[in-house]
Amino acid sequence: MPDSTTSESTVPELAVPDLSVPDLPVPKLARTPEPPDIARCHGVSALSLGLPSTLAVEAKRGRIPKQTFYRHMAASARLKREFVDSVESITMLALIQPGRIGMAVGTKTSEIAVLGVDCRSGKGSGKAPEQVLAAIAQAVAHAAKPARRVLFAVCHDDPAAWDAADAASDFPHDLLAHGAPDHAQPGIGFAQLAVWRDANEAAGLRKGTLRMGRRIPCSRATVTLPADARTMDDVWDSLCAQVILGDADFHAVDHRIAVLDRRHQLQKAADKLRRQIERTSQVARRNKLWDELRAVEKELHAT
Repeated sequence: MPDSTTSESTVPELAVPDLSVPDLPVPKLARTPEPPDIARCHGVSALSLGLPSTLAVEAKRGRIPKQTFYRHMAASARLKREFVDSVESITMLALIQPGRIGMAVGTKTSEIAVLGVDCRSGKGSGKAPEQVLAAIAQAVAHAAKPARRVLFAVCHDDPAAWDAADAASDFPHDLLAHGAPDHAQPGIGFAQLAVWRDANEAAGLRKGTLRMGRRIPCSRATVTLPADARTMDDVWDSLCAQVILGDADFHAVDHRIAVLDRRHQLQKAADKLRRQIERTSQVARRNKLWDELRAVEKELHAT
């Protein structure tokens, strides 16, 4: 999975659309085995994600016109064009609010919107629109104090495009806890969960970044709400940990992300040194590179 990062300084300032949905009614669930009429994106819904049915958004209320975002963006023409070209539709699948899950508002999180983003099929569409997702997440976060957060379910139905995106990635997949990627099969929709994680210099995160989980079949894209959470901050940290770290532990999330980032950097440095050693014939130069490689591997082993 690519370490998709987007610096806060590169994302343009936005005029924020209001996505609070203040009086969103709880959908009335049918008393039959038939699924309720809830919002879906490529088969992904609040229920398929593992969220309580009381958080689901009704289908008729879920679709958010793309214009709600890009028409109000004080952004470059290139970003707006990427928004139009790479995103087919945006659907609010669920709204996680404190009163609905018996949770207190956090100091940094007031509520969490779960947005399904359907990516367009076609040339170049295998790469998830990181700039677009980052812009949306920051826009929604800045619309409220404490911030509203966004959990994305980025969906695509072209496995060949997803494989191309994976092949182009320089992120060390073995460093993630999600395990090996599923083999692409024709006719199966795929999804990536994603979150925008704010900077936390004290914990080692020097910039806010968009973090995307592994590509998996839509049917396997799931999250859980932590049973021992006390505030919406805990819930948000747990969701971020599930996407980025592969576990639901909401403790020390930023520190653990920083450790993962450092392992990523060390792995890239080690790979680069190995390539340099293979190309170098001078003994003194090779010995120096070997010493550097051993130092990197030692830190990588200890991290």
